[in-house]
Amino acid sequence: MIIERIPTGHLETNCYLVAEREGGDGVVIDPGADVDKILAVAEKHQVKIAKILNTHAHWDHVGADRRQGLHP
Repeated sequence: MIIERIPTGHLETNCYLVAEREGGDGVVIDPGADVDKILAVAEKHQVKIAKILNTHAHWDHVGADRRQGLHP
């Protein structure tokens, strides 16, 4: 099981990458910013981002939802 915290944006909001295993599908939780940083962590684990989960709609948690490369 992969659970990696990725602090993003100038507020360092907690974003998470969660996947069952290396090389599988994963979920990104609260992608507030820093798409390149999130994608680098996914690539490190060879995880394909299959879903995005937002715990709530504040800008610092959803800012990267529709950024190129992140949206499944």
